[in-house]
Amino acid sequence: MQMHLAYLDESEPASEDENQAPANAEEFKVVRKFSLQKFLEAHPILNVKDLCNFSLDQLLYLVDVVREHEFSSRRGRKNGCDPLDALFLTLTYYCTYLPLQKMSGIVSLKQSYLSKIINKTTNRMFPIFIAEFIPKQYSPCDKEFDNFPTCVAAVDSSTIPFTVPLDLAERKSSWDAKNHCNGMKVQVLVNPLGQVIHMNTSFLASVHDKKVFALSGASDFLHVQRGVESVALGLLADRGYIGIQKYHPTAVIMQRGDDGEVTKRNNAIAHDRQIVERRFTRDKSNWSVLAIGYRGEKGNLPLIVQGLFALDNYHIDSIPLSEKDNCDFPCTPKDEKEAAATPEP
Repeated sequence: MQMHLAYLDESEPASEDENQAPANAEEFKVVRKFSLQKFLEAHPILNVKDLCNFSLDQLLYLVDVVREHEFSSRRGRKNGCDPLDALFLTLTYYCTYLPLQKMSGIVSLKQSYLSKIINKTTNRMFPIFIAEFIPKQYSPCDKEFDNFPTCVAAVDSSTIPFTVPLDLAERKSSWDAKNHCNGMKVQVLVNPLGQVIHMNTSFLASVHDKKVFALSGASDFLHVQRGVESVALGLLADRGYIGIQKYHPTAVIMQRGDDGEVTKRNNAIAHDRQIVERRFTRDKSNWSVLAIGYRGEKGNLPLIVQGLFALDNYHIDSIPLSEKDNCDFPCTPKDEKEAAATPEP
């Protein structure tokens, strides 16, 4: 994908005049025309999957998911942009996370209209993807952990960086001291296949992992009814979760200490927990918005993160997690000048 990003970076951005709102209804009709087919014909070096992580067939399937959901709930919506084109533009934006001015020039749309497409598509489609691809209750998968087959998930948290808040209290509450950035904390339960089966995006980065777990409903999600008894399913966790055994007794947690048995056990847990680390790497590799620092309104970030994680559950079906998903992504938010720029969606 790097070659294609370099190609996009060489494209001319929209002029200052092109970024103004349409002057009249007639001009608005011209602005709203975008065709994925014509765009690809004009840029033969590009292909759909390298821009938005999904093939054309996969995008068509996702559009069908949206249409089926809206039909079943009798919620059909009118939109000036074709759903396939709108989804492509939205996912390409989150994948490349080019500045809106840059991307609007590449796709020959007004910046204001492109922003409107991205916002509307996110608000319309992402709740459907979350409902479709992230389960509402636990169900077993076909794979087990190598060392702890009785455990059904691994838990971990990661920070999704965003630009430095102007408000001092928000700066403090969103500060991740480990990664030296401001951001939102996302906690996930990942099964042995690498699929997110539960997630929480309700807390800022300064909140401790153990507190997030306690308040997120993750333990309740992993309690299943067997007869008249509620059973807590096994869970793998690192040292940051020491203490959750009080309300999740089947949690298998890495311990402090360096004697032989502790080290051996910790290594076994770490081996199985690789799956959640690989999952975070896949998410941040696929979607630059999750890695380089979100520039938009922070109230929109939870929906964006949940929607993209849900889409990656679908993505993993065709490209399973592997050792290639093993690199770390440090928080790299934009600099002070970028932080003060006009918010994007």
